[in-house]
Amino acid sequence: MRFNTLTLLTLALAFPTDVAACSCAAPRNAVEASRATLVIRGRVMQISYRDLGPPNLDDDWSTFRMPIAVEFQVDESWRGRASRTMIVTTGMGGGDCGFPFRVGLEYLVPIHESGADEPVTDICSGVEPLWKAPGTLMALGKGLAPLPNAIASHSEAERLAMQLWGAYSLLAALASGLILGRISARVSLSSPAVSPTNHPNEDQSARDST
Repeated sequence: MRFNTLTLLTLALAFPTDVAACSCAAPRNAVEASRATLVIRGRVMQISYRDLGPPNLDDDWSTFRMPIAVEFQVDESWRGRASRTMIVTTGMGGGDCGFPFRVGLEYLVPIHESGADEPVTDICSGVEPLWKAPGTLMALGKGLAPLPNAIASHSEAERLAMQLWGAYSLLAALASGLILGRISARVSLSSPAVSPTNHPNEDQSARDST
């Protein structure tokens, strides 16, 4: 992933990486994460950087949009139901308290809504790698199965539309061919047949010879 140099410099100036810049009384796990509106158990499938431009330092911190988007394949959730695939945002680490997720690993992730109406988590949320969380899982109990993804991606929607259009075009062509075939058959049946013995030119030739 490519990082815009100006954006990185601005973030570094805006959020210094000293420990005091991200100090919080973090809950030890999801059970203690009182501010979490949703807790998920899932595997990280992809991590991408969102180039949101330099932050407006005059804005309220609660509305700041985190630059890292983490795609989870959700297996279970608590305090609500999650989609099978879910994007959760976090920071880059250091001053913005981002959590250092790794692709392919499973986590227990408490999530809260940011002021920008995005699902957010960080090192102050009580995130745990799954291999460290057997006690937390036992305390949480059985969770809810994920919901199927409600909205298909644009590529899937376009592919489905093309398939439907192809099927419609094929049916329309078959219907048109059937109708034209029936019309041709009716025209053939309604046209009078001309007998070779009664051909006008042959009759005239016979009269001329006599």
